[in-house]
Amino acid sequence: MHAFIEFCRRRLFVVLAALMVLTAAAGGLASKLTLDSNLTRLLPENAPSVRGLDELERVYGGQIGRLSVVLDGADRPTLEALADDLEDDLGRLDGVRRVEVKKPVGFFKNFRLLYAGYADLEEAKARLDKRIRWEKKRANPLFVSLGDDDPPEVDFSDLTDRYGDLDQSSYYVGEEGTTLALFVYPSFPSTDLERTRSLTSRVRDSVAAKVGALDGVEFGLTGRYQKRVDLQNVLQSDLGVATSVALTLLALVLLLLLRSPSGMVVVGLPLVAGTIWSMAWAQLTFGSLNILTGFLAAVLMGIGVDYGIHLYIRYQELRDSLPTGEALAQTFATSGRANFYGGFTTAVALASLIVTDFRAFFEFGVISLGGIALILLAYALFMPPLVYLFERKGRRFRAPASLLLTRYLSGRLGHDAIQTLPRAARSAAIALGVLVLAAGVGITQLDFERSFAPLENRSSASWKLDQKINKLLGQSQTPTVVLTDSTEQSDAVIAELERRRDEDPGGETIDKVIALHSLLPGRQSDKLALLEEVLDDLRDVPAKKRSEELAGFVDEIEGLLERGPLTADKLPVGVREPFRSKVDDKQVVLVFPAIDLAEIDQVSRFAGALADLPGIDEPGRYDAISEALLLYDIVRLVERDAAWMIGLTLTGLLLISVLAFRRRREVLLQMGILVASFTGALGLAGWLGIDLNFLNIIILPIWLGLGIDASFHVLMHLREHPDDLSAQLTTAAAIAGAFITSMVGFGAMLLAHHEGLFSLGAIAVIGLGTILVVNLLSHLVLLKDAGRGAS
Repeated sequence: MHAFIEFCRRRLFVVLAALMVLTAAAGGLASKLTLDSNLTRLLPENAPSVRGLDELERVYGGQIGRLSVVLDGADRPTLEALADDLEDDLGRLDGVRRVEVKKPVGFFKNFRLLYAGYADLEEAKARLDKRIRWEKKRANPLFVSLGDDDPPEVDFSDLTDRYGDLDQSSYYVGEEGTTLALFVYPSFPSTDLERTRSLTSRVRDSVAAKVGALDGVEFGLTGRYQKRVDLQNVLQSDLGVATSVALTLLALVLLLLLRSPSGMVVVGLPLVAGTIWSMAWAQLTFGSLNILTGFLAAVLMGIGVDYGIHLYIRYQELRDSLPTGEALAQTFATSGRANFYGGFTTAVALASLIVTDFRAFFEFGVISLGGIALILLAYALFMPPLVYLFERKGRRFRAPASLLLTRYLSGRLGHDAIQTLPRAARSAAIALGVLVLAAGVGITQLDFERSFAPLENRSSASWKLDQKINKLLGQSQTPTVVLTDSTEQSDAVIAELERRRDEDPGGETIDKVIALHSLLPGRQSDKLALLEEVLDDLRDVPAKKRSEELAGFVDEIEGLLERGPLTADKLPVGVREPFRSKVDDKQVVLVFPAIDLAEIDQVSRFAGALADLPGIDEPGRYDAISEALLLYDIVRLVERDAAWMIGLTLTGLLLISVLAFRRRREVLLQMGILVASFTGALGLAGWLGIDLNFLNIIILPIWLGLGIDASFHVLMHLREHPDDLSAQLTTAAAIAGAFITSMVGFGAMLLAHHEGLFSLGAIAVIGLGTILVVNLLSHLVLLKDAGRGAS
């Protein structure tokens, strides 16, 4: 390091120019980074649910995904007329495959007799025969009525009630009649974000133009396509706000702490450069950021600034008695060494994320691991030339506030330290014990949130409208798909799922199971033959003598017989489309859930009910595919990996502690401080009712890494300067400043509208604050020895 420091003194501007060029090049690379909100980015590419969704995209396309338009605030005729008008306008938009405004109620009404059970048709025929005999008797010219012979009543209401209301509105109208939905089916998947954003914008403009002419009518967009755009928008907005706020607050904290604009540059410029290098590293490794890594810039700045604060304050402390070059060398030899171990331990903690199967954690670990190394490198490369730049011509940095405070405290405590510090140490020990005991109680209140809410944008209007549409339709808009190889295989899957629904645990989570051919009536030839018999009997009654009711039956049966058996190609397009496969050798079975797909426990039972679906000859041949099952895979992986991820982190940190100190007492002290810090952080989160979830659980190894980082500074400075009370106070102040800036970096997420990212910011700030308090109390307990030496 001495040689580089001397080179910086002699070639100051060359070094700075080279570093700025390197940073500019990295910035160009980092600018290509994109934010990918696709949930498949959170799991490895070979995960069954990811491979299933890829296969679904290849075979099935985007038939389930749609853009829903919800009209509200007018009477039913007005909304129906508006929907008819919009059907033509929206259908002409580029990228729209079709628009669905009406349910095929009329179509199924025409075929209702074929959908009736054969036994019900026989019962209907028997009832009708009585009426026909009565009508025939009346049609006989020799018949003489006595006036008391009422016609037999033909009432099929008890039979028709079994088959639903075919007289309902053909529009998707809510019960109150003031809400109507229509559905736009794009010709591309929602993962094509650019086209999705363009289409939703054009649909919004088209609907707004029509709605604007009607008083009181409002509208909203929802469905998979709109929710995808809204999630991307909220993430990008949160990312921009969080990063800007983090930079602003960090600059403010540094200004207050360092009391020097030039000092801010010495600490801030390497941090910004290192963060830019980190984002370039992210571009090289993954090419894009996911929901979690999108906020890594703010997090890395919060963590990385710690190293700069420790280096700068230590340099200022040494500069009072040493020339610039020697002070820099000693800084990197002392605080630099502690920074190395601190950065190494943080890296080890983050490295535990790399070995998880949860891809979001893996990418977070890889990017942050490289990011921490690059920020440490940036401080090593930038700090010497920047110090020489600002100390030219005999100029000096202003003393930081923390150094002034420690000098003041050292002066006040200098003569009375032998009496004051032991009492303070005892008080700190008592406070530490109380904190740990309270934390133990708080941990019992801590829970793991078994919900998909951390990944959902529940505050958005589109999410709320989606729930309204589900209620209007009476079923989920997102069925699970099973791809089979033939009609026979589909029948086997349907039969098994219906058996599980009726008999197996978890089967209650299945609502209905449908394939295209299962929508066709059974025993059509038998039913048509029976209806021909009925028609022959009806025709025996002369047309002029038929009652209006009988004439209606004749017309209906004649029309049905003329249309012939109902085949799949005769079904309405809107009915066929959800079952359309893009390849000839695959068929589609849809499984509609009877549960809330936002609750992990319910989805777990649903996933169990759909596992190992049989083919005709072999079990476990077919897999159910849906985004809900992908979310379940995410949670399952996180729950599986969390415990050993923490264990692996603790093992790595213990090994580093042994290598760094090589003394049992210091290793035990460090591990004790770490356990107390970790327990305190979890306990306070429990007391405050902030639960862990499968997104914010990533903070646990970060707590461990930053916690042991602080204890390295405490214990190493106690080893190197056991009798220097001023040095210990300076270290404590630097630790406090470093943790505050880390809390600022994570705290920027508290401005996020995304529930999962907000929860990560909240639990990070609470935990880091607790870890800081535990380390400062531990330092004070250990300072009694320094106090004796100083006195």
